[in-house]
Amino acid sequence: MSPTHHDTQSVDFELEVGVLHVREVQGETNSIKVEYEVMNRGGDIFLPSAQTHNVFFMVKTQEGREIGHYERIYRKIAPNSSIILEETINLSVYNYASIEASIFVE
Repeated sequence: MSPTHHDTQSVDFELEVGVLHVREVQGETNSIKVEYEVMNRGGDIFLPSAQTHNVFFMVKTQEGREIGHYERIYRKIAPNSSIILEETINLSVYNYASIEASIFVE
């Protein structure tokens, strides 16, 4: 291997996500704004890498439907810290009941 070759190593990040606040938005579309926190519990800085890290939202509606939505994590997160983000999710004709969030890696 040449001295200029850089061998990248896989780092497992300890990311957690939590929903902080949900607000219904009335207007042209029936949607919700979700304020959420992504926490890096690991000892290394989280950098968007070859693996895609996403926050996956599962919205349950009053009508019994489950609507999935995801958002890619593009921001850097320092070790043992968190970032606060906001996402708008369109519910079409359905009414919001509850929401869950999780991290998934592609």
